[in-house]
Amino acid sequence: MRKSGGRSVGTILAGALAALVFGGGAAGQAQAAPQVLGLIAMAEPMEMQCDRTRCHAELTTFCMEQKRAQPTRGTAYDVGAGEGIRLVGVLADGRRMSLAAGDLEIRSYRGHTSVMVTVSAALKKQHGLTGLLVSVGEKTALVPEPTIGDPDPHTPEQLATAFGPLRKIGAEVVDADAVDTKAADYLNRVVNRLPLGGRVDRDAREGLFGKVHGTRASSPALSQAAEAHGRCARQVYLGNQKTMRGCLSAERDQWLTIKTQEFWAHSAGS
Repeated sequence: MRKSGGRSVGTILAGALAALVFGGGAAGQAQAAPQVLGLIAMAEPMEMQCDRTRCHAELTTFCMEQKRAQPTRGTAYDVGAGEGIRLVGVLADGRRMSLAAGDLEIRSYRGHTSVMVTVSAALKKQHGLTGLLVSVGEKTALVPEPTIGDPDPHTPEQLATAFGPLRKIGAEVVDADAVDTKAADYLNRVVNRLPLGGRVDRDAREGLFGKVHGTRASSPALSQAAEAHGRCARQVYLGNQKTMRGCLSAERDQWLTIKTQEFWAHSAGS
C-alpha cells in the first residue's frame, strides 16, 4: 500500500527539522503546527464522489496530540506513518487497478475528526475508469505539512513518539473498536453519499442508509448508526437541522470524540 502525498518519513522528519532551524519568525507570521491525526483503518474501500474537476472522500480521524490545537479546515497533511492510503480505479468490466496514492491531496475538514482527500477527476479519463475507491491501511498517522516560521514545530522526537508508541495505542483503542468506531465508519459511508452542500429530498435522505448498508449483517454498531440516521432524518424534516450531511457528521463526530478521549486516557505519560 503506497503512502499518499509521495513523501517518505525521512523527508517529513527533515521538513520538521528545517522548521525548527529556520523557525522563530515574528509573531503572527505563522501559527504553531496543529496535532498529528490518526487516520482510522478501513476494512472495506469507499467510493469517491466526483464532479467535473475533482473526486473526493471524507475519511475519519482522531487526535493524537491533546496539547496541540486541532487543525483549521483546509490544513494540508501528509501520511507520516503506517500503511497509508490506497487509491484504486474501477474499470467498466469491474476489474480494479492500483493507482499512485501520491496523486491524492489531504486536507483537514472537521477539526480532529475528519480529513478530505481529493484527486483530479481527469484521472478517470486518463485510465478509462468508471469510478475511484479509497481505503486506509493499519496504523496510519497524518502529519501537518511543516511551515517556515512555525513558532512550535514538531520535533523529530515528537514525531517518532506519535508514529510509534502512540499510534500503536490508537490502533488498539480506536481503530479496533467494534462499536463506536465501527458505527462512525458506517455513518461516514452514508455521509460520503450526500452532497457537500445543500439539501436532498425526503425520500432520498430517508432511504439512503438502507441503500448503502441494506445487505450488511446486523450488529450493535450498525444499529447505532441506523438510529443516528433516523434521528437526523427526523430533525431535518422538522427543520431543526439544515442538512442531512451536517447532522450525520455531527453524530459521527461525537463517537470519534469519545474514542479520542479514551485514547488520551490510555496514552497519558507515553
